[in-house]
Amino acid sequence: MNIELMNGTYPRNEGVDLVLRMIEVKIKYHEQKITRVDNEEDIKMRELRIKQLQNEASRLRQELTQNDEPVKLKASVLLY
Repeated sequence: MNIELMNGTYPRNEGVDLVLRMIEVKIKYHEQKITRVDNEEDIKMRELRIKQLQNEASRLRQELTQNDEPVKLKASVLLY
């Protein structure tokens, strides 16, 4: 099963906002899991993933806010 989330051209500010919101949701997901998990290895893995996502969000803000050209976004979830 393939769920298409985005496929199109967006004004730059809207495209950046969409991607940043998706990253925020994933960060919150990991933060919530940390509070429910006792396994230290899982906590460390989730903390690392949160830092990676935060770095990606920062990089996205820097790179994609340098001009006003529209952005093409394509995102899907493949369930198998």
